[in-house]
Amino acid sequence: MTVGFGHCGTFWGRVGVVLIPATRHTGADTEQVMPTNVKHRSDFTETLAIHAALRAAMKQRLFAADDRVRKSAQKLVAALEGERTIYGRQLKMLALMHKGATIDTMRRRLRCSRRTIFRYLNHLENAGLSLSLEGQVYHVTGSLVKHLLK
Repeated sequence: MTVGFGHCGTFWGRVGVVLIPATRHTGADTEQVMPTNVKHRSDFTETLAIHAALRAAMKQRLFAADDRVRKSAQKLVAALEGERTIYGRQLKMLALMHKGATIDTMRRRLRCSRRTIFRYLNHLENAGLSLSLEGQVYHVTGSLVKHLLK
């Protein structure tokens, strides 16, 4: 089964089912229904903001005075980056796509279904990340991705 990726945020399969349209056409008007940049609110961007703030605070040793708070922050960052959270799995997916990955590669590495991979791709694109498909290999680009993968 070949799967395509539309530049405007639409995924489709062999059966041609649109999962998330980028725009809605109503007569002569076109309404944007899917965000196109990272400034829009999404679960991924909200979690990313918390994750980045915690990492920055730990790097600056803001929690050094209180050992209990420091340990809690470390546990939270570890939990966010772990594979037991959707955000952690999406981070792993971003790392794979940064190098270039097929759906099957991502599915095997994340130990999930093809449908879950497409759902995560939709989440990432809704967050405004730039995803592309060359042949059967997905790529993600941008300075945000490089910052995430540090």
